[in-house]
Amino acid sequence: MRQIVDKTNQMQLSIVIPVYNSEFSLPSLVEGLVKELKSYRFEIIFVNDCSKDRSLPVLRDIAK
Repeated sequence: MRQIVDKTNQMQLSIVIPVYNSEFSLPSLVEGLVKELKSYRFEIIFVNDCSKDRSLPVLRDIAK
């Protein structure tokens, strides 16, 4: 990946991920994204689509 040069120190990348019943895959997904994008200023926006499992509590734990 090529690093985006940002002289204003602002967000370089926003990633939007829809979530539905994904509690078991979320931790590894976030870990992989953080590992791959460590040289960027980025945010991950999760959109929970009324999951019936523990996706929302898992996301809250990850956000801490």
